[in-house]
Amino acid sequence: MDLAVIDTGGWQVTLSLKEGKAAADHHPLLPLARKIIAAHPYPKDVDIDSARWVTEVALELHKKWQPQYIMLVYATPFFAYAFRSMVEGDCQLVVDQVFQEIERFLSAADFSPVIVGMGDMELVVDKVNLLDFEGIGVAGGPLAVEAGLFHPSPQDLNLALFLPGIQKIVDRDVFQQELGGNPLFYQRFPDRLLLAEDGFIFRGIGSLPRPVFRRSRWNREIPLASPLSSLKTIEDLTQIAPAVLQELSRGKKVALILVEGVGCASFPLPCRRIRNTHGWYCYPGGGHNQYWAVTAGLHLTRWFYPPGMAWFKED
Repeated sequence: MDLAVIDTGGWQVTLSLKEGKAAADHHPLLPLARKIIAAHPYPKDVDIDSARWVTEVALELHKKWQPQYIMLVYATPFFAYAFRSMVEGDCQLVVDQVFQEIERFLSAADFSPVIVGMGDMELVVDKVNLLDFEGIGVAGGPLAVEAGLFHPSPQDLNLALFLPGIQKIVDRDVFQQELGGNPLFYQRFPDRLLLAEDGFIFRGIGSLPRPVFRRSRWNREIPLASPLSSLKTIEDLTQIAPAVLQELSRGKKVALILVEGVGCASFPLPCRRIRNTHGWYCYPGGGHNQYWAVTAGLHLTRWFYPPGMAWFKED
């Protein structure tokens, strides 16, 4: 199934995720999906009620469809930390409320949980401006800790070496030699990949001007909690998907629960620390490549969307 329903409150559209455009809604589950999301208007991302919304929608889906597998994403901590000025005590309250919602779901539904914290966050101290480069500096979104540099001049490369806030500059060929992967991945890869130092974010083409307060840390490990036997020995985030599939093949009902903005330092449950890396590369918390690694069981170089990609070339 490659269909999605978007509901903006009074208006819905069914999209083909494969084609990126409106599609006929012939799938038998779509009427149920449309009815559920119409009955549950989504609150603001930074509102703690967004965590309650996840639980309510998941419980109704469980009640009316009875799936064997369900995936819940609690992103409230990420959005609240990133876009609100919060003291540590307030941050802990958000975490507590989110895990109360997780417990509420698990108490009402008969799933075995696989709970993954996608990584802790840290205060933003400054920005790295790429807009003055002669080449094209791509830094999509409001919290870019990775950026792509396309067609850099010699002056750009020299500037990047000494510009405060840049931790690492990686040539495309070097990345490919060290980490390998899909040729299409490297067709879209920037000439240079820039990684931000702790506390810094990039500003470039695709950045949003919205004020931000926290960004994802470079979390080389993330927490995993699950009572399932096959999840107790995994070492790497790409091993989650095969382990979940193994449990499903045994007839288990599994809930994969991803919590953004929460890592080993803030995860409130007993947990196993697993690698959030591919070689030297560290996955930014909540990024699409991290989601791919967790849900597909493959590292980013096996996909088609490299960090720092100039997505607008294909719009």
